[in-house]
Amino acid sequence: HLSGQNKQDFTLPISRFYHAGEHQGRAYLCTELLGPSLKQVLEARGRLDEALVYGLGARLVLNLFKVHSCGWVHGSVSPEKILVGRGEDCGNIYLVGLSQAASLASSDEEGRQSTGLPYYSDVTRLRTKQLTRVGDLWSAFYTMLECLVGELPWKALAADQGTEMKEQCLKNPALYVKGIDNVNALPQGLASFHDFLKNLEFTNRGNPEECNTFSYNAVVNKLLQLAGEAGIGNPAEMYHFRPDQIQWPVSIASTLTELSKMAGSKSQSPNGTQQNGDTPTAKEVADATAVDGEAKLTRKGSGMLSGLVQTLSACLTPPSVFNGPGTENGPKVALNAVLDEPNLEDGEPGDAVMANAQESDTTLIAETFYREQKARIEAEVQAKDKEQRLRVAQTQLIEYASQQARDAAHLKEQGRTVLDKASDAESAKLLSMIEQHELEATAFHRQQRSDFEKSAASASGGEQNEEARTKEPETDVGQNERMEGESLMADYSSSTLTDDYLERAKHIPLRLSLTDRRLLRLLEAALNVSEYTDRVDVVSYRSKHHRINQQLRDMCSILCGLVVAQNYKKGKELIEGKEFKDNVEFFQDVFEIGRRHKILNPEKMRSEYGKLLYMLMDSQLGEVQNLLEFKCVRDLRTVYSLLAERGATGVLEDQLIGIATEEIKVGSRTRYEIQNDIRKKEKAREMIARKYASRQISKDEILNCLYSIGDNNSYLLYNRDPIDKMIGFLNTYFKPDEYEESFSLAITGGVGGARLSHSHKRQYTFVLQSLTLWREISHDMYKLWHLAE
Repeated sequence: HLSGQNKQDFTLPISRFYHAGEHQGRAYLCTELLGPSLKQVLEARGRLDEALVYGLGARLVLNLFKVHSCGWVHGSVSPEKILVGRGEDCGNIYLVGLSQAASLASSDEEGRQSTGLPYYSDVTRLRTKQLTRVGDLWSAFYTMLECLVGELPWKALAADQGTEMKEQCLKNPALYVKGIDNVNALPQGLASFHDFLKNLEFTNRGNPEECNTFSYNAVVNKLLQLAGEAGIGNPAEMYHFRPDQIQWPVSIASTLTELSKMAGSKSQSPNGTQQNGDTPTAKEVADATAVDGEAKLTRKGSGMLSGLVQTLSACLTPPSVFNGPGTENGPKVALNAVLDEPNLEDGEPGDAVMANAQESDTTLIAETFYREQKARIEAEVQAKDKEQRLRVAQTQLIEYASQQARDAAHLKEQGRTVLDKASDAESAKLLSMIEQHELEATAFHRQQRSDFEKSAASASGGEQNEEARTKEPETDVGQNERMEGESLMADYSSSTLTDDYLERAKHIPLRLSLTDRRLLRLLEAALNVSEYTDRVDVVSYRSKHHRINQQLRDMCSILCGLVVAQNYKKGKELIEGKEFKDNVEFFQDVFEIGRRHKILNPEKMRSEYGKLLYMLMDSQLGEVQNLLEFKCVRDLRTVYSLLAERGATGVLEDQLIGIATEEIKVGSRTRYEIQNDIRKKEKAREMIARKYASRQISKDEILNCLYSIGDNNSYLLYNRDPIDKMIGFLNTYFKPDEYEESFSLAITGGVGGARLSHSHKRQYTFVLQSLTLWREISHDMYKLWHLAE
């Protein structure tokens, strides 16, 4: 039938049949390589847009009409058997998987019986096992329903219950979407399709072997109308109608491209056959729908998006002929066929290979090679043009930076001439700002010149030229860094430089990473539901050590269960075939993160922390260790431990570490002064990280250490420094041996809430001692907490 309607604008409803035969006693079938299935698209994207589903449904019904017109029933229509075209053909859909197909002209009733897929089979087929045209259309309806609502309502039911539910849905269509989120009623297009299937005849009463074209035309036109596309005017044109390609949304188009790439790499079975469809039955349908070898069946490719997907497919995946059947010599055979050269290994001429291929394949391969070559040349031309534009822009930027550096130097000279004679603070501050601007302008010019020379050296391609070109700029950069480091240290207070960062870092915990925070949430959740202290600190006839062991194992079980709930794959790796002692590192990490978090944030975990410490202290008992068979406690991860482990303790002795970790004080300072300090701090951090980064420790790890020390400085600023300020006020406004009238610090028991009686001198000493003690405790809070813990 299809060969009798051989038209240039005709679109096949199924994948093209190329060749069939037998090799070493095994039958093989070669068909066209297509793109991903609708099932893969649904798994990747979820529900589809309503208009898009109606467009897909119209084309699906049209394809079924063409198959039914040939006297065949597909028999297993489902999202898995609907494939999207490949490359420039991505806007069309095709039916594959014809293993359940049967001829309506066959007099053998058993030949038209099949079990099929129960989820997508209609009630009649499930009851009688008979294949019919309307059964295929019901399968198309169920496929559209799944695309719109996400899943079929009877998939979780047994076969008999599913059949009963389908019968109920026939009477009450609202049951199709019952329990589906954000869907209250059957969408309009599906409701119309449902009514058509119940009320229209799709078989010609006068000749049961023919289709009722008017019924098919009504369904296709209704779906096209709801999709916003032009319908078919005359039902007689149904057979020749060629709809425009589907315009996929950009997000789905990218998904199709990725799935097509995977399909191209997995399109061969272990026996070398292409996996678009299976089946000797597929060969019978393909034979019935075969076309004249001399004619070409073209497919319409329209729209900018189709062109985009075509270009991506041509660039990212090999031509379909190289993914077809054959052995490892397949590409060579295909290339010999294109070049019309003999196959040197088998001794067969190239035209013998060409005799088994369609003329359209040769044209497709040649066009693909041409497009790839053209795209490659255009890309090279564009790259050269952009490279030239970049060089021009860099040159202009260097000229601009050079001019700014000269202007800044000239301004600095004039500023010194005018402001050096002035002795007020404002003039000195203005001169300092001018000098800072000149330093920044000079550094910017050197950096731009260095970047330009490096890019020019890499473009030249010569290693010796590159070394000669980059040697001097690298020296300039090194000198520039030393100059910047000296300028940063010039304005830094010497009191902070004497701080012993090496000793402090031994007790400063590392800041938590994103992965650490995920584990922290698991620990907090487990501690919230744990009843450790309620079950352990009670009077019981059981041994306390056994109770502790049981509660610790329960805690580890809760942690493992939460990991499974959060990430099934990681949870499976954690618990499958393992005991608690096999995951000792995981449990130690989780508990250590909780301890570290508490030190960094004393106001957090007020109730959970006590429970955690009781549990960890009990786990250290010798009897519990013997029962538990692993240790729950390990040393805290501190800044010093990480740097010492990676051989980078020099970071803590660097002269810029004070600037890199200091807390910026605001007070009554101007915005310029604050921004200037922030820039210095960021610059110092960057210089230290770049200086000490190596194969053993990364730049990000060094920065994390600096941030952790900065957290400690921030804690001191808001906890220790206010006490220093109070001590300063006490020493400034009060004296121990004398006081002004009405400003005595003396207290009397029973007056103003006082419980003791102190003279002014004794109370002054008491207040000073208390503030000094708390100041020292706040200064060493991390150290004291670490040692006590």
